[in-house]
Amino acid sequence: MKSKVISTGVKFCCAMLVSFAVAAGAEAACTNKTLRGDYGSTCLGTVNNGAVNVALVGKFSFDGNGTGSAVDTASIAGNIFRDRNITLTYNIESSCRGTATLTIVNPSGFNPTNFDLVLTDKDGITGGRIATEVQAIEIDSGSLVTCALTRIEQ
Repeated sequence: MKSKVISTGVKFCCAMLVSFAVAAGAEAACTNKTLRGDYGSTCLGTVNNGAVNVALVGKFSFDGNGTGSAVDTASIAGNIFRDRNITLTYNIESSCRGTATLTIVNPSGFNPTNFDLVLTDKDGITGGRIATEVQAIEIDSGSLVTCALTRIEQ
C-alpha cells in the first residue's frame, strides 16, 4: 500500500512538472504581432556627427504584420517640420528585440532611417503580449538619436 501511494505521488509530481514546463513553453515569444496599435513617441538626439540637434514627437501606428505609419513634428537644427508623413517596416525577434526602417514621405530628404528596438510591457519583457513600451536607438552612422514609444490605450 505504501509503495502504491509513493508511486502515485511520484506520477503526480512528474505530471505536474511536465504541465508546468508545457505551460511555461506555451507562453509565446515576441513576434511582429507583439507590436501593434498606436503609440505616442518622443525622440531626442543629434545627427551629422553631433552637428545637428533633433527632437521629435509623434504618433506611430503598427499593424502587427511588419509595416506601419507615423505622423510627427520635428525640430531639426531649430527648424520646425510639422505633419511629416512616415512609412515604416519592422521585424521583431522572439527575444523582443527588433529593427525598423523609417521612410519620411513628406518632406523628403531624410531617408531612410534605421533603428534597433526593444519591446517591453508594464511587467518587463512582453513574452508575446502586446508591447506597451518600445525603446529605440538610431543605428545610422553619425547619428545618436534615442526614442521612447508608449502604447496609447484604446
